[in-house]
Amino acid sequence: MKKNGQTIFLSIFCCTFLFTILFLLSKPLIAEERKTGWKATRYQIKVQLDPSREYLTERAEIDVEASSDTHVLNFALNEGLHVLNVRPAYGVVDFRKRGESLMINIDPPLNGKNTLHFELEGKIRSREPDERQAFLKKSIMLLWSDFWYPFAEEAWAKSRIAVTLP
Repeated sequence: MKKNGQTIFLSIFCCTFLFTILFLLSKPLIAEERKTGWKATRYQIKVQLDPSREYLTERAEIDVEASSDTHVLNFALNEGLHVLNVRPAYGVVDFRKRGESLMINIDPPLNGKNTLHFELEGKIRSREPDERQAFLKKSIMLLWSDFWYPFAEEAWAKSRIAVTLP
């Protein structure tokens, strides 16, 4: 009986030890995710869809916030969309798009709140392996995971979306 108690004690000890190790190893990964220091707090998106051309025209307004000087804001944006313009409520920005990555340099650095205004257009390319299309004969499917708007991957935010069809 004593031997059985020792076995249970050792099992509990080993499990606790393993969970502690896993927790300590995961901690740097969690800190790494939140390292950017900024977040999107509100999205307002107006999108016009032209199903005959499978084309999208969009104006997005995104409130961003940072608690310390942040020079670069990274968004995900569908590869098929082109950025026509990005302008902040104050300051100046320079932007670069490569693949699905949209990098915005902001001056002065973001420390507090600002609003970014985007003008975009293009054809949405599927990110799914089955090459699902956004525009179908009788329907349109816009998934957040297709990054059809500038998507801040750090956090979800309040959103208002208006869609105009011909």
